[in-house]
Amino acid sequence: MSELNSANSDVSILRNAKDTDTVATFTQLAKSHSPHDICQILLAEVRKEVIRPLIFSILLPWSKSPDVINQCMQQEDASLFIRRQGIKHFGIALADRRRWKSTWDSAGGTQGVVTLFSRFSVADVKALSLAIGCCNRGQQRVEEREEAVEGLLQALLPSHYPKSSIVNNDKRPLQEHFARMVTACSPEFVAKLLDDRDDSNPLFRELPKSRLIKTHWKLLRSRVDEGLHGQESRVHDVRDYLRPLLHSVPSLPGTEPKTTASMNFSFKVLQQRMKDPDSKSWPGTSEADIVWSLFRRSIKKRREENNIHDLVKLSLQVLEIKPQTRVTLERHGLWNIIAKRWGRMPKLYEDVLIHAFQLRLNGPQNTIGKHFMETQKSARIRPELKWHLLRLYCFHVPDKPVNIDGTDGFASLKGQRWPTALFYDLEKDKAIRLLKGLLRVQSNSNWLEDRYGGSTILRLSSVGEQHNFNAILLLTHLQSGNEEALERAQETVDDFKKKSATAREQTHRALFAKAAAFFAIASGSLELYANVIKWQQRFVRDPVKLLPVVSFNRLNSY
Repeated sequence: MSELNSANSDVSILRNAKDTDTVATFTQLAKSHSPHDICQILLAEVRKEVIRPLIFSILLPWSKSPDVINQCMQQEDASLFIRRQGIKHFGIALADRRRWKSTWDSAGGTQGVVTLFSRFSVADVKALSLAIGCCNRGQQRVEEREEAVEGLLQALLPSHYPKSSIVNNDKRPLQEHFARMVTACSPEFVAKLLDDRDDSNPLFRELPKSRLIKTHWKLLRSRVDEGLHGQESRVHDVRDYLRPLLHSVPSLPGTEPKTTASMNFSFKVLQQRMKDPDSKSWPGTSEADIVWSLFRRSIKKRREENNIHDLVKLSLQVLEIKPQTRVTLERHGLWNIIAKRWGRMPKLYEDVLIHAFQLRLNGPQNTIGKHFMETQKSARIRPELKWHLLRLYCFHVPDKPVNIDGTDGFASLKGQRWPTALFYDLEKDKAIRLLKGLLRVQSNSNWLEDRYGGSTILRLSSVGEQHNFNAILLLTHLQSGNEEALERAQETVDDFKKKSATAREQTHRALFAKAAAFFAIASGSLELYANVIKWQQRFVRDPVKLLPVVSFNRLNSY
């Protein structure tokens, strides 16, 4: 009697105690009382509303007692919260290889758990089914536990398993909830369900696929692999389980460093697909989605650069064999990935970059200049690599390769437009070489695009019958400081002066005068420009001609 009074006095302390104080009180009580007695005392106090049911969320993990768990599940009048906590910790105990047997036996074994199901509400049946199903964490098998759960399912479903010796008197239509426990069964039991494909069996009909693939991934991966190799009986497994196996499950470490088992399987399946691209057993899963998932996870796990290179190379093989994947790969930014990684490691990624050029991943062959500028800007290509990148563009993108290091063979670049900014981004001697080559093959069309949209002297693309005037101006500007180039500029300015003086039409005289001024500006010679300014004074008394000759745009040379 004195021990009971002492226990009651300790319980009274629990009313407003903190968690640490509560654990200390339980420890003190355990010196003179069993966990069973402590649980009984607390349940009585909860019924009297002396303490709150929340205290059982501390008692259950503290005691780890199968008897306490069973008492919490069995009680019906104290609190719904306590019963749910008991169900929760019943599942936790079953997941423990060392505790599951004592916990199962404390509940009365298979017959006792069947009785619990018959007494529980529908909500509690669902909770208990889920708790039992979740006891399998998909790591190490506990065969005896698997047999116990299978025996429980057979007892709960006598219509499908009539050989069970345990009788279930519960006639409520709860069978659909029992399928949650299939994940705690053996692979053989699951395999039979999948092979039979009996829609009348609620275990198959309500199979929890998303959880099953986490607990039985080895079985399902084996069946999916058989389906991909043409076994017709595995078609449904491929449809239901291939995608998660490729993208996320399992997350266990793989056979190679910094990989998962799912990544290894994805790489294997993708290589197999490349060997047999026309296989009829392949489902509707996009190869591009698989390779992108692999790439994303490889980057996240910081795999070695050689592994990333092999994966990018594989993605280009996918594009080559399956052209319909282009939209998806472009949407994921495959080209930018290749360009950025080439910019950091040009030797390692050059073969991949060339392959991408050959597949026209960065656009058609008639827009080399535009796409070069976009690439070198978005990928932040280092200045010393820009010419090499342009050289690879010109050599591998056109149908007929062009060596821009040479002086001939630019014919394949004919008909393309080139932005002015491209020449300013290159070293001067290389920009001059490229300009001269383009001028030789495109003398009858205007192909230079002014980067400022017409506010510089380069806006003037034609003078009379002469095309590419702005390209000649740009070449003159790039050659400024060269004596021979200055002499040519002087001759050209003098020629435009003569044409302006002899032209019959007033507009033609203004155009040639303007061209002379533009050329003087492009030459970079202040002396030559000063002479042109003096010469232009003759137009002061001619306001019709003065406006086009002298305007704001003349002040913005580049």
